[in-house]
Amino acid sequence: MKAAEDPNEQCTETRNRLENLFQKLDVDRDGRIDVKDLTAGLQKLGLPHSTDNAKKFIESSDLTRDGVVDFQEFVQYVLEHERNLKLVFNKIDENADGHIDEEEIMSSCRKLGIHIDSAEAHRLLRRMDKDGSLTINFEEWRDYLLFHPSSDLHEIISLWRHHSVMLDVGK
Repeated sequence: MKAAEDPNEQCTETRNRLENLFQKLDVDRDGRIDVKDLTAGLQKLGLPHSTDNAKKFIESSDLTRDGVVDFQEFVQYVLEHERNLKLVFNKIDENADGHIDEEEIMSSCRKLGIHIDSAEAHRLLRRMDKDGSLTINFEEWRDYLLFHPSSDLHEIISLWRHHSVMLDVGK
C-alpha cells in the first residue's frame, strides 16, 4: 500500500502537471488557449478532439468571456472537472479497487441500457489503457476525458464508443 503523500507535494505535482499540460495546449505560445490551440493540442496529444468539444471547453472554462482561457481559468476548470470525473470513475469502479475492468464497463453500460459485448468492452478499455494492464486507473481515465465537456456517464460512453470507432477505422 502506498504511503499517504504530503499535501504540499501533491499540490506541487498537480500544479506542475497542469502547467505542463497548459503549455502543450498553448500551441501559439501566447499564454492563452483558444479553440484553435485546443483542437491542435489535443490532436498532437492523441486525445479525442473536435472543434465542437473545443468550443464547449472554452465556453465552460472562460470565466472572463473573452474567447480564450488563461492559466488561472484553466486550472480552476480542470480541477473542478477532475473532481466530477473522479465521481464517475468511482461509480464505474464497482469493486473499489482503483481500476476499471471489462466487466465493470459492461455492467455500467448495462445499467444505462447500453448493450456492449466483451469484445467492444475490451476495445473501449484499450483506448484509455496506457500501461497495458487491461484496466484503467484514474489517471488514464482523467487524461483521456479531461477535455470532454461533460462528466455525464452516458455522454462519456458515447464519446468513448465514437472515438473507438474513429480510431479503428483510421488505423
